[in-house]
Amino acid sequence: MEIYLAEIDLIAQGYGTAELSRISELYDHLIASNHLEIKKELDKGHPILKLMIEHDNLFNFILALERFSDDIGDELGDEQKEFLKIVVKNLFELDKHFQREEKTIFNRLRTQRLEGRTILLSEEHDDIWEDRECLKKLMGEGGNGDEIMEKIDNIIYILRFHAFMENDLLYPVALEKIEDWERVSAESDKIGYCEFIPVPKY
Repeated sequence: MEIYLAEIDLIAQGYGTAELSRISELYDHLIASNHLEIKKELDKGHPILKLMIEHDNLFNFILALERFSDDIGDELGDEQKEFLKIVVKNLFELDKHFQREEKTIFNRLRTQRLEGRTILLSEEHDDIWEDRECLKKLMGEGGNGDEIMEKIDNIIYILRFHAFMENDLLYPVALEKIEDWERVSAESDKIGYCEFIPVPKY
């Protein structure tokens, strides 16, 4: 909570996403894996636990993307193209995850004047949306391996850091400050949950 409030103060002073991302990297080891303890304490149907489980799936997805990125060449083979189709489908499936966060968690923190990190996370949602649109366009236009690899590397970096900041900083604050979790759960159910396609081992 102290870190979260410090970020709010920095944002008020004019610090933006780039500066805070660098600062965040300095304390990621300090609070890393805090979410593992939280997961043990939450009820099975809790909205935060469901978001964390989707992050677990996302981390598996990131590992597959890293292996793919290491193997990609100038020209894509049929197997690689099929892999990328699944990647794009899963990236679009993240919309449900982002909507639940923004419409239930972020909004409630904003009403308590705790918008701080939610501003940056919303910007990152937009960045991920742009990257996936670009990746889809590159595939449709037959983009070369270097272009696709660069975009995938961007996606890997932002997804990994984004999920960390939510798991270990945002969600603990939300659990401390939000009280109407039954209503959050009902709102989340209306939006829906991610149906990720299993990514082939690469």
